[in-house]
Amino acid sequence: MLVGLCLLAGGAAAETSVTLTINETATEVQFTGAGTAADPFAIGDVTQLQAIAANRSAHYVLVNDIDATPAASWRDAAGGGFRPIGAFQGSLDGAGYAVEGLSIDRPRTDTVGLFASTEPAATVRALRLTDVQVTGSQHVGALVGRNGGTIDAVAVTGSVAGTSTRVGAVAGRSSGTINAVTVDATATGAATTGGVVDEILAEEQRVGATTTLLGARGTSRLRRLLLGDTAETVVARSNNNVLLVPPESAV
Repeated sequence: MLVGLCLLAGGAAAETSVTLTINETATEVQFTGAGTAADPFAIGDVTQLQAIAANRSAHYVLVNDIDATPAASWRDAAGGGFRPIGAFQGSLDGAGYAVEGLSIDRPRTDTVGLFASTEPAATVRALRLTDVQVTGSQHVGALVGRNGGTIDAVAVTGSVAGTSTRVGAVAGRSSGTINAVTVDATATGAATTGGVVDEILAEEQRVGATTTLLGARGTSRLRRLLLGDTAETVVARSNNNVLLVPPESAV
């Protein structure tokens, strides 16, 4: 739980110091950077990732792969694991790096993910979430429970589960924009569940699309087109025209 935030001007560069309470122990977390678009706060470990909650309108960038498995042992009154960051309005640039082994175990909590929710101004890009284990109630996704912002070039592997409805591999529910996601994950819940397929279909409906363009790869029963399972399911369920672009090797 976040309990404090202060700015320390030391030397040529300012540092931001955040105090978190983890398992009833106060932990001081420091950031380098200014939190601006030009000089974002640097994220190098899972406690810094959690400390984004201290300033949800700032800009952040990953500087290396992050081992998130230590968060599996964190506990608070709502459950275990990483605590979802609510109402994020800033930006997170993954710079192609991964958050590995993210664990969230909050089966009685709504809006669960790395971010509980993202606002229209929020952007998350070039981020990989690998081997996630995320459990919530409704509006559950590995990256965000309820997305109102922009998600671009995000990849997810692992499993996401909800004890209620609106469960997706990337986002449980989205009124924002989702571009260029890659998913190799399971999403299970009581209803309105299905991971990236449901996210694609929901986005079709939101923007009133007449044609959906998919880059298809992998194999399935439609082997001549080399459709992946996701593309095949979108073709079967979409009410729009679906234009499939096979990989070069299939041409």
